[in-house]
Amino acid sequence: EMSRQTVIDAQDHQEIPFQYLVEAINPARSAAYNPLVQILLTVQQEGGISLPEGTARFIDGHTAKFDITLNAFVSSEGLVLALNYCKALFGQRTILALADQLTALLDAIASQPDTPIAALDLVGEGERQWLLDQERVFIESFGLTRRVVPHGRAPPRRIGSMCSTNACA
Repeated sequence: EMSRQTVIDAQDHQEIPFQYLVEAINPARSAAYNPLVQILLTVQQEGGISLPEGTARFIDGHTAKFDITLNAFVSSEGLVLALNYCKALFGQRTILALADQLTALLDAIASQPDTPIAALDLVGEGERQWLLDQERVFIESFGLTRRVVPHGRAPPRRIGSMCSTNACA
C-alpha cells in the first residue's frame, strides 16, 4: 500500500520540470553513474510495439543511459517489455535471468492477483532447472554427497559457529 501511494504521489507531480528537480535535489556528481537514478521504468499505453509471445531478442547499437531501463508497452494485445542495459555492468545471461524472473513474477501476479507479491515465485521453470543442475554439479564435483549424507543421518554432537571479519564457518 505504501509503494502504491508513493507511485500515485509521484504521478501527481509529473508536470514538474526535470531541471527543477535536479536543482532542488542537488545530487553528488560522478561520471561513473547517472546522478539521480540507475534504474528507469517507463510504462506506455498503446505502445504500438509487438513481439511474439515469449520472445527475447538482443539488439546492439542502443547506448544505455542508465544501468537498466525497463520499458513496458501496454496494449489491448497484452504487455511487451523491453530492457536496455549497460553491457559493462551486466552480461547477457544475467539480463536473460532478470527477464525470466520478471516474466515469472508477472505471470504469478496475473494468475494469483490476491496473493501478496512477497509470497509469489520469482523463479521460472527454466531458471529453476538451471539452478538445480548447478547445485547437482557443485555437490558432485566436491563429493559432498558421500561426505554429508552419512553425517546428516547421525544425531548432532555439537552445534555452533565461528565468525571472523571475513567469513562464517
